[in-house]
Amino acid sequence: MLMQSREVRQMAGLIQGKLEKPLELSWYEFAVMLLEIGASIEHALMVQYLYAAYSLRADHPQAQGWRKTMLTIAREEMGHLLTVQNILTLMGAGFNLDRGDYPWDVPFEACPFRLERLSRGSLACYAYAEMSPGDELKEEFSDIKTDAEEHVKQKSPDGQIVSAGHVGHVGILYDRVIRILGDRSLVPDICFRDSEVGQFGWDEWGRNYRGDHGDDEADEDEEDEDEDEDE
Repeated sequence: MLMQSREVRQMAGLIQGKLEKPLELSWYEFAVMLLEIGASIEHALMVQYLYAAYSLRADHPQAQGWRKTMLTIAREEMGHLLTVQNILTLMGAGFNLDRGDYPWDVPFEACPFRLERLSRGSLACYAYAEMSPGDELKEEFSDIKTDAEEHVKQKSPDGQIVSAGHVGHVGILYDRVIRILGDRSLVPDICFRDSEVGQFGWDEWGRNYRGDHGDDEADEDEEDEDEDEDE
């Protein structure tokens, strides 16, 4: 059963412009819960990007360019996932590598998790998910939201949109986390561990990927994969 609108807004942590949390949770517990949801979303997005990337043909130059872009974005998602895991361990919580079965009515995910080929609609969902809150109100981005909504409607059972707030941004979640952790009256310093145990860097997770800082071994691995597919 879908959550009531007030419960949804409480889950989002915002009621009438003010931070609010479920009564049964402390601010520390609420922040950890939001981070666990964030990890789940980042994991889901990463997997969807990888699936979409490898759904593209490897023998077409333009498709190869799209694939490379999608794989780059997937690697960036790995960085986001790593960052969330590090914050969780900093707060004394455990790693969360689940793709949780959270109610879709929670306004953090743009679209339900679905492994599908890259299309205009699925790409719109991914772009909308990554938007900063407020960008959807800009005229130049209005088509992205429209395409995402239409894609979700087509893929939903009986063509039904789940709720009026059916598309959202993971940025909304992180905005709440930043505001909560930035207020020491809500989550004091004693809640954080003075230890690097469980903290990981990009060298352990990134497979030598360095983004725009130059060539990396990950690109070479990708080229090898393309050659294997051609054979």
